[in-house]
Amino acid sequence: MQPWGSAAILTQTSSPNHMDPMSAQVKFQDEEATRVVLEVLSEKTGFDAEMLELDMSISGELGLDSFKRHELLTEIQERIGVEVQDVTVLAQTQTIGEVVGVLVKEVGGIQGAMASHGSWNDVRRAAGHES
Repeated sequence: MQPWGSAAILTQTSSPNHMDPMSAQVKFQDEEATRVVLEVLSEKTGFDAEMLELDMSISGELGLDSFKRHELLTEIQERIGVEVQDVTVLAQTQTIGEVVGVLVKEVGGIQGAMASHGSWNDVRRAAGHES
């Protein structure tokens, strides 16, 4: 099993001294999504966030039934400020990492529609999740 922090950072394709602003923003979003998912999971399950790993099964290892799982996914979307458009994909996720991946992909889609490279709050405002 891999600790959550090690998988949360996207690899950099440019030189170590040059980071594309878009890459830095995606990296931030991935880390932010991971932090929120782990925070909510910790609150809902009683597991310490540091003990949670991205490859852990939400229903198997964390013991969440379908009702608790729905509550969890709803709370995560509310805290991140992103409403996943294809809820079937989110509902089919099995691991913590898969949930993070769906959220990051959704944020990436919102971000791709933006004209500028704004902050996380700019992304949320552009999506109509924040005034």
